[in-house]
Amino acid sequence: MLGAKRPGREMQMKTTMIMNEKGGVGKSVTAIQLAAGFSLNGMKTLIIDGDPQGSITNLLLDETTVQEVDKKDLTISTVLEHPEMINDCICPVPSLENTYIIPSTGLLTHTMKQMEFNPLTSYPNKLQKAFRNLKGFDQVVIDNNPSFSWFVFNECAVADLLIVPTNIEFNSLRGIDNTIEDVTSVLQQLEDAPAMDIKVLVTRKGRTNDDMERLKEINAKYGKHSYKTVIPNQDKPVRDSLNDHKILLLSHDKKKKAARSYRQLVDEILGNHHLEKMFHDKEAA
Repeated sequence: MLGAKRPGREMQMKTTMIMNEKGGVGKSVTAIQLAAGFSLNGMKTLIIDGDPQGSITNLLLDETTVQEVDKKDLTISTVLEHPEMINDCICPVPSLENTYIIPSTGLLTHTMKQMEFNPLTSYPNKLQKAFRNLKGFDQVVIDNNPSFSWFVFNECAVADLLIVPTNIEFNSLRGIDNTIEDVTSVLQQLEDAPAMDIKVLVTRKGRTNDDMERLKEINAKYGKHSYKTVIPNQDKPVRDSLNDHKILLLSHDKKKKAARSYRQLVDEILGNHHLEKMFHDKEAA
């Protein structure tokens, strides 16, 4: 059932997984903006890069650091193989105060296959074990590639919130439905999984009549499980922020409506107006 609550252990920190089996919906961009927003709210935040392409890793860490953690095997792959080493694999994010990352490399694909098909390691509780050693964080944000992998199974065992970003295309509903159905199926099979809420986030919304109609369709179908905040389609600001290794949410440029929308999203998730007030006060000064 959509947004079903499951009995499980209490977790002091909140863990958000960003997942959609459809690609090109803004998963990595959303993960970065959420982490930035949480950190601006004074929360110690950890990003886990669960994408073997390492998109977030390469955006938030310099090339030297990425090469170093790869050489020392201090990535998410090591966490899965040796959950007790999770704290050794955490790197500070230079561009974001109070924000840290567990990086990813292409080795993750190999690690997942090796562990998934080994009966001694196949049960998806590796992140659950690792999190028992993780102390001092208020928020954890986990990014993914579009594949519903064994790593995603592990996330389901620790996540309090699943955000399904979706653009507005004719087949968007299928991607949302497939993701929610598969996550719900995994939750039913897992023991000691936390209560998980499921939310749909519309990204890359244009101004056409078709976009408006599809937005209405999404809101009608998912209702309270759809965020009120909608991220507008602004390819250039998003692309420029990625190319310049900058955080879109931190922009004061009023033309970058996507930046403001991501701040509104963080406020909606946390149930406050902290970022809206912070940036309004700075712009008024």
